[in-house]
Amino acid sequence: MFELKKVKYMASLSHETHCYSADLYLNGAKVAEISNHGHGGCDDVHYTSHLNAHAVAEELAKMDAPPRTDREKAELIRARIRRYADLGDAAYHRCMCDSPDPELLADPFLSALLNDKFFCPTLESICCDLVNDWLAAKELKKLLSKRVIYTRDDKPGLYQTQTAKNAAIRNAWVDQVAKDPHTSQVLNSESFDTALRIFKECTQ
Repeated sequence: MFELKKVKYMASLSHETHCYSADLYLNGAKVAEISNHGHGGCDDVHYTSHLNAHAVAEELAKMDAPPRTDREKAELIRARIRRYADLGDAAYHRCMCDSPDPELLADPFLSALLNDKFFCPTLESICCDLVNDWLAAKELKKLLSKRVIYTRDDKPGLYQTQTAKNAAIRNAWVDQVAKDPHTSQVLNSESFDTALRIFKECTQ
């Protein structure tokens, strides 16, 4: 399992990519220092040893593409069509991207673009997701300290109260919100891991 520790994030410098630096861990051991300048370039990875570089490569080779919705699969097909078309591959043209999602997925020639390692996780995509998780956790901790965050069973999305003046008022609001028959989950009352999962599902 990959983890990032000692994350330093520079929001003002994050343009096309995250501008950050962090220590990269694999299965509990530090394997590299990683960073990005935020201008769209690749991550800079400095492994602590050749053995650790090899361990990371082996871990990535074992990973399969994550499950995706039909819409996500269709967008990945479009992205690859555009890439091949821009590279001058005569078998692909950007007009293929205009097909509706069901047509893209039903075409054996195009849907075959999903059936290889091209869409499997890379170290860069993994680290991007980990930075996104770190940012989401930071934002959620800030919200939970001042507000009551909750979901409803009659409306989609995430809801929040106004800012509480102190923790006692916030805790009293937790009880009030929980009594609403339409409240399905109060994130303040969940474990942080559960609250973070719900928060990400509703905001990303």
